[in-house]
Amino acid sequence: MKLVMLFTLGLALACNGPVKRPDGGEGLLSVGATAPDFAATTKSGESMKLSALLAAKDPAPRAVVFYFYPKDDTPGCTKEACSFRDAWTKFEAKHVGLVGVSRDTEESHREFRKHHELPFPLAAD
Repeated sequence: MKLVMLFTLGLALACNGPVKRPDGGEGLLSVGATAPDFAATTKSGESMKLSALLAAKDPAPRAVVFYFYPKDDTPGCTKEACSFRDAWTKFEAKHVGLVGVSRDTEESHREFRKHHELPFPLAAD
């Protein structure tokens, strides 16, 4: 899956040029860099900010993994989401948050989460 994601990212960069980031920079973050704060819309239509996720109680996550995927309910994306679902208890045990991000609508995310019993939020990009 890493190869596919890297290929997709490389293709997107080649087709669209340098990506503008929320922190005003361009291109990819360097390894170990702090992610810029950003907001996204969840399945319930609520705004979700990275800073709010990291400040959450019960306990606050030590890190948050964001995975980006092209489309709900496609074979590869479903397999990836279900892999994260199956490993969810390991993420929780280490206090690591997880958020899936795609361009699909909140309604599409609601159905995708329900159908595959995904315990983590999906955000519309």
